[in-house]
Amino acid sequence: MRPPQTWILQLLGNPALHRPDGRQLRCEGTMLALLAYLAVEGPTPRALLASLLWPTSSDSVGRNNLVHLLRRIASMSRSQLTVSNEAVALNPAVWTDVGVLTAGEALSAFRLDGAFLENAAFNELPEFDDWVHLQRERLLQLALRRLNGLRAQAELDGELGLALEYAVRLSELDNLSEETHRHLMRLHYLNGDRGAALSAYRYCTTVLLRELGVQPMPETARLAEEIAQGGQAALLPSRKPNAIPLSIQRPPVLVGRDHIWRQMEHARDQGHVIFLVGEAGTGKSRLAEEFAASHGTYLRVEGRPGDAHELYASALRLLRRHLAQRPYVPPTAWERRALAHLLPEFGPVQVDSWNTLHFQQATLNLVRETSRDVQTFITDDLQYYDQASFDLGGFMLASAFPLGQPGGLPHFVDTYRKGELPPATERAIQDLVDANLATIIEVPPLGEGAADELMDTLGVPPHPDWRRRLWQHSGGNLVFLLETMKYLIELGAFDSELPDRLPLPAKVQQMISARVTRLSAPALQVARAAAALQRDFTVEIVAEVLQAPLLDVAERWGELERAQIMSGERFTHDSVAQTIFSETPEFVRKLLHRNAARSLERHQANPGQIAWQWQAGANDKQAAVWFVQAGESALHAHRPLEARVYFEQAQQAFARCGDEMGRAQSFTAWTRLEGG
Repeated sequence: MRPPQTWILQLLGNPALHRPDGRQLRCEGTMLALLAYLAVEGPTPRALLASLLWPTSSDSVGRNNLVHLLRRIASMSRSQLTVSNEAVALNPAVWTDVGVLTAGEALSAFRLDGAFLENAAFNELPEFDDWVHLQRERLLQLALRRLNGLRAQAELDGELGLALEYAVRLSELDNLSEETHRHLMRLHYLNGDRGAALSAYRYCTTVLLRELGVQPMPETARLAEEIAQGGQAALLPSRKPNAIPLSIQRPPVLVGRDHIWRQMEHARDQGHVIFLVGEAGTGKSRLAEEFAASHGTYLRVEGRPGDAHELYASALRLLRRHLAQRPYVPPTAWERRALAHLLPEFGPVQVDSWNTLHFQQATLNLVRETSRDVQTFITDDLQYYDQASFDLGGFMLASAFPLGQPGGLPHFVDTYRKGELPPATERAIQDLVDANLATIIEVPPLGEGAADELMDTLGVPPHPDWRRRLWQHSGGNLVFLLETMKYLIELGAFDSELPDRLPLPAKVQQMISARVTRLSAPALQVARAAAALQRDFTVEIVAEVLQAPLLDVAERWGELERAQIMSGERFTHDSVAQTIFSETPEFVRKLLHRNAARSLERHQANPGQIAWQWQAGANDKQAAVWFVQAGESALHAHRPLEARVYFEQAQQAFARCGDEMGRAQSFTAWTRLEGG
């Protein structure tokens, strides 16, 4: 309820500003942007506001513009709207609909009358415009949580008509949530309207097919059938999904790999690099870890999606793992100078001081010194490695054969996906094999006997026909099989007699999608932001990308770990991240990429990584600038092939945004490189 005799700032729907006497005042442009930002974010430093509202002006001009705007607001409102010192804030006496929503007050009367700052355009303020779109999504999800809480409370209080009103409003705001559709079906039925309940199911089916190309989940179909038959199960609230046991994430026993293990032992005895190759999901990583652990201490470093956009991205991860392994091993002065280009904590970088041989030798020395207690290195997902890091690995290996000798390097077990290596990397590995320095071992899908043994360890009921169908359906692919198990456990398929027909989706992606739909909306937002960052993300950086409170993000991270979407600060499997991001609306994907670029800029990340994020966010102007910087960095590191690619990408980005001068300059740099 709006209090009388106070200023009212309406930000949901068409924005409006009302005086205490009820008269509406004109509020648009930078004034509206300032008041909206303060209403949502609270007290804000002047410098941040100036850069946000006048992004193309110098600091002094921006601060001067802010002073004039605040004076205009003060004159218009008799100093009743804002409070300003070094930080600027909205007067606490100002009533805002956003404040009602976020504070949870008067929720029984709350209706989301429209999107945040609906119909307001801020095309000249790109960062603020991105902030607006993030807040629209955040406030919508907050409204959904509030309304769902009201629905649940109304049901508990026996106010089924009111609960149905809330369920209808929820379905209007979020028509892709099957849980919302189930609530609506049940409440129509409980209010005595079976026809409306079945009509709600038909609408759910239509929407899911049209928007996502999927059928409703078996749980929704069972509810519709129960309603059609007039059964009592329809009277019960929706069942929470069963918790997924940790054993499903990491099965306790490795099965069906004895013959591969023997090949690995033979290759190790010869001092070879072991390459495990197979399709995604065949269990290469688990096999590498089990084998390495059987021989003592191991150190694992993985390639990650996005590494290819950054010079030495994978090598940097390798160096930091080694330094964490033995932080008390001090590099020499020349090694620190050589490594400072990648490790800023080793001291200032001297201009034009890059020496590739010195850098490679310093890296080799550091790895040797920090690996004295390590018996095996695991390099996982080699297909993601950037070429510079792979070349560095080749230098180290060439200096250390045979592996596992005193004073040299430990044994290596590397994994990669079949058919996904760059041609140059594939040739380099074959050269090692031809030189009798490496062994390639293929990891095939599980056979039926091995799959049956695995299901024994996971507590799958001993139903031979059912188990055979699971194995045939998954093709023996370990990840597919485990995702199928998670799907069936959540549906409660093991809680009663096994059905004749199992509800098995056709693809892993559909099963992951089904699990994702059970996440809370804020947890899904966190997962989307992490997927946009692709690699080396942290809870703190994800919070920056979402512009959300850190503790809120940390709480949702726990939900993602319980749902086995996340394991620590990484996704449980690449396919999970790919599924989540592929199902994110295109506009949201671009928005997340742009916010990720800004966050990476603040953290002084590699220019190639920043450029890629801007490009994925459809901001060619910013992408072009950073591609030029990436090209210059690659030249400085004596990586002409990567430099050529970066300059070419800069040219293309400049051309797309119509900057002919920038395109010409990047073309000149590229042709100078060609001539050199």
